[in-house]
Amino acid sequence: MKAVVFGASGYGGQVLMRLLMGHPGVEKVLPVSSSSAGSAIDLRDGGLGPDPLGKLPPGRRLLTRDEALAEAPDAVFSALPHGASAEFCRPFFGKSVVFDLSADFRLRGADVHAAAYGQAAPFPELRSSAVYGLSEWYADDIRGADIIAVPGCYPTCSLLPLLPLAKAGLLGSSSREFPFCGACRKHCGLQSRNQSPPQSGDGAGAAGQRRGGVCVFYSAPCSHAPGYGSHYYRCA
Repeated sequence: MKAVVFGASGYGGQVLMRLLMGHPGVEKVLPVSSSSAGSAIDLRDGGLGPDPLGKLPPGRRLLTRDEALAEAPDAVFSALPHGASAEFCRPFFGKSVVFDLSADFRLRGADVHAAAYGQAAPFPELRSSAVYGLSEWYADDIRGADIIAVPGCYPTCSLLPLLPLAKAGLLGSSSREFPFCGACRKHCGLQSRNQSPPQSGDGAGAAGQRRGGVCVFYSAPCSHAPGYGSHYYRCA
């Protein structure tokens, strides 16, 4: 399999590069950077390590998008910012399986996306075919998808414990506090009072019944991890 990584010179792209370089099913890893194309990837990521299987391009170069397109890749992993990722992936839709790590396809409804992010939803004609990439719940849908909206970290750590509770009908209207933060509004039928955009997809069907609760988000310093927050929300 040939895999392209957009944003290969950034942190998310660098992590992807390591995962793909070590994956036995990946034959070629094609790093793309719009700002550093033509230069050696080692100038931006000195810790990538050796390439004994020859997965990288000659000279370990960062490629342009057009160069990657000419390689007819099987999969594209986009580690680009929200609002830019989907447009950069445009030439690959319908040709490669696209894994979008941004929020550009996480919300199926174009109106919901616009309300959450303050900008028009990209590619409204493709949104219904994009699958939310929470593999523990949507594995069958992911297998047949051409566009996979990769969940964010907060939604993942929130939804994995909460979806089973929602499916079992245990998220009632009484007040409960959970040590997780994320936007579970769409999956668990919860409404958020904070201003953070909902960072989860729409596939609420996997959660069973929707509930009419409200998410109230909290954040406090963590003594064991300076610089990070301990995140809670209350279903009230």
